[in-house]
Amino acid sequence: MFSTGDFVVRRGQGLYRVSDFGHPDISSADKSKNYYFLTPMGDGVTLYIPEDRADAALRRPITNEEAISLIRQIPKGTVKARKGDRLSSVRYREAIASGEPKELIMVLREIYARFSKNNKMGITDRDFFRQAESVLYPELAYALGCENGEVEERITEIINNG
Repeated sequence: MFSTGDFVVRRGQGLYRVSDFGHPDISSADKSKNYYFLTPMGDGVTLYIPEDRADAALRRPITNEEAISLIRQIPKGTVKARKGDRLSSVRYREAIASGEPKELIMVLREIYARFSKNNKMGITDRDFFRQAESVLYPELAYALGCENGEVEERITEIINNG
């Protein structure tokens, strides 16, 4: 399914590179299973994902074309900026846990709309915003061929240039 050197997205955690495949040298690993060794593309520790669970836990990153298409949809979305909506917290947690770029964009768009309306971002919104960015931006950086710190600039360029 995946090969050493492939980039993968761990749902809800971000971008990783498959650094090895085999049996990890840790006591808790099932010796009868093969594992993908995942090195984070940023801060974090190496993860070990059993081969038989890879379909549920991992996916391939979006392509450059998919990233550009997704970014072009950002200004077209409708947002209902609601204050104090407890369901928003549940939806945001689910969206971040899914790691799906479209869902992460929804979180960022809704929080930004609320911030733009009030000129103030609450602590909870700021935490969700940062979590969504930390999962989405490395994948967008990979897809767009830029550094993580350049993602916002590339998003602005793509939106402004249609």
